[in-house]
Amino acid sequence: MTDISTKVMGIDFKTPFLLASGQVTTSIGEISKHCEEIASNDWAGLITKSIIAKYGYYKRPHLWSSKSLKSLGMSNSGPPLSIYSKELMKALKKDIESAHSAGLVIIPSIIGYSLKEWQAFSKEIEDLGADGLELNLSCPSPSDCVTRSMGGYLVGQNVELTQQVVEAVCESCKIPVMPKLTFHAPNIIESARACKESGAPAVSAINTIRGIIGVDVDRGKILSEGTNAKTYLGGISGPIIKPFGLMAVAEIKMEVEDIDVCAIGGIDGWESVVEYMMVGASLVQICTAAMWYGFPLGKQLKNGLIKFMRDKGYTALSDFKGIALSDIDYKQEVESRRTSAVIDYGKCNLCKRCMRACKDAAYDALWIEDSKLKVDPEKCECCGLCRVVCKEEAITYQI
Repeated sequence: MTDISTKVMGIDFKTPFLLASGQVTTSIGEISKHCEEIASNDWAGLITKSIIAKYGYYKRPHLWSSKSLKSLGMSNSGPPLSIYSKELMKALKKDIESAHSAGLVIIPSIIGYSLKEWQAFSKEIEDLGADGLELNLSCPSPSDCVTRSMGGYLVGQNVELTQQVVEAVCESCKIPVMPKLTFHAPNIIESARACKESGAPAVSAINTIRGIIGVDVDRGKILSEGTNAKTYLGGISGPIIKPFGLMAVAEIKMEVEDIDVCAIGGIDGWESVVEYMMVGASLVQICTAAMWYGFPLGKQLKNGLIKFMRDKGYTALSDFKGIALSDIDYKQEVESRRTSAVIDYGKCNLCKRCMRACKDAAYDALWIEDSKLKVDPEKCECCGLCRVVCKEEAITYQI
């Protein structure tokens, strides 16, 4: 029996897959329309679009990519945040009831302008029956409505302010709290530790990473241009940020005791889910890929994950959670032994890409003799460059 359910923060999740805050269908008032379809596609639940007291102008369009980054990255300034009102709270209550009726976990996201507002939001949402709270300490928006709040990435970069927010919320409600951390924090380990010490049983990491998706060189315009001909600078999402998400999750799990991590960043298939779990994640959140491929992605993730586990003989997620962490030489205290490249002559087509790279940027250890690529073991330092540039995957190392 293969079991992909999990329990995090005292909450039962039927699968480890959550829809992340970000797409329009996670906006309050929209959620109840989609709960049955979300549940039927094997998502365990969702995080709502963040609730905030006031919001600025909506950018149209709010999604962009570039020719070179299609299917790899996307600039996402997001649909409007949910502006707090009594009517919004009524809509949230309906969304919560619809989610629970469909068997989904629902965790609202909030941003406060003061500690008192953080507390007021959290208590009111708890009373509506939400399963938990995600604290938005990572929104990359440069908009005044975020930067002048006591949330978003600027607060998330400050450990002391992070601690104040988490303590305040944990004191005001009994449901579990999960701060959403920013990759832009000077030390995400210290941010996570502050959250744990302040009462949060889990953190989510990471949000989108601030960046520019590209420039139209013919027009001299940044690609994230709105219909008002102005450029909006926001966050980059998609598979291109997965290495940064993996690093954040791994560092938190290695250095902070007894904390669960809900991983976010570049997940677009079951393999990415496994990668994050192997560096210690308990759950995953997905936004960009769910926007690209729709709700059925959840079923694909489930089927792929179960097949992988059966093929490997795993019966529960805990069987492989965190197994990759033991291999990390975090402090670089172990010297790697010297070895040299090994050529698979059945794959090598003598394109000479590796030779050029090795000659111009490394140790000049490769040459061709008798129509075969040769390696000088005295020169080769096993730097890895030849393997990186080889499109035929014809080069390996004796590890």
